[in-house]
Amino acid sequence: INYIYTTIMRDLPSLPALLAFAGAARLGSFTAAAKDMGTTQPLISHHVRVLEAEFGRPLFQRRARGVTLTEAGRQLADAVEAGFAEIARVSRALKSDRNRAQVTVATDFGLATYWLLPRLANFRSSNPDIEVRILTTQGPVSPELDADFAIALVAEEKMAPAAHTLFPERVRPVASPSFLEKHGPFATPQDLTQAPLLHLEGHEDDWFTWKSWFQATGIAKPAFKRELSFHSYPLLLQAAIAGEGIALGWRGLIDDLLAAGSLRSALDITLKSGRHYSLIPLSAHLSKAGASLMDWLSNS
Repeated sequence: INYIYTTIMRDLPSLPALLAFAGAARLGSFTAAAKDMGTTQPLISHHVRVLEAEFGRPLFQRRARGVTLTEAGRQLADAVEAGFAEIARVSRALKSDRNRAQVTVATDFGLATYWLLPRLANFRSSNPDIEVRILTTQGPVSPELDADFAIALVAEEKMAPAAHTLFPERVRPVASPSFLEKHGPFATPQDLTQAPLLHLEGHEDDWFTWKSWFQATGIAKPAFKRELSFHSYPLLLQAAIAGEGIALGWRGLIDDLLAAGSLRSALDITLKSGRHYSLIPLSAHLSKAGASLMDWLSNS
């Protein structure tokens, strides 16, 4: 063990140099990194030059205004970020109150807003000693996320053995009652191509889009209006409620809005993919509190 530890330490650059590099990589500027860390720009530059000399390759491309990472710099930045994130996670766990367990759940904005948050009140009332943190991300699920488990949309063939299915991806077009009175009715998918459509952007391959929805209904090359685009599903649904256009509504997320009458089906067609919202452990050793929340959500 001592030999392995000594070998690892020999291969690691100095911590001050890594901290300086991480600051410059995050902020894209030696000057900004120095200000953020309470030091000087020449010292940040010195630390970076030391690393570049050690690796024998540039880590940044120097520009008139700031710096950008080279491919080698990107590799190091990813490794440093993952390492610091793990150290931060363990530090929080060690500092946390012994009598108050903490669970972090990673999921996307839409599911956090419309499915997870409405359920947490009941969980917290029966588990007052468990603190729940929600980490929202539109990116892919990864063990590098600083979370105990994730709730994500996953293709059936990519489901991990430890994952637990919550509900399938089922999507139908929805709009506000006022919008449907003004622009409807819509009898076929082709009719919708002439209406204002609301689009969700980012990682489009991971869920239904208007293009894939139309293709699934038999319209091979749909030509449709791109009215408004959003990177946040809650914002998209608020636009739909405000009468700005037609949205794709995920069952499980829009159920309460349909029940309240804020949204209505624009077309009585629900499509199902091979994807499922699933609970995905991100640690090989899930804490007792994390296992309790996962079990509770799987039965809620």
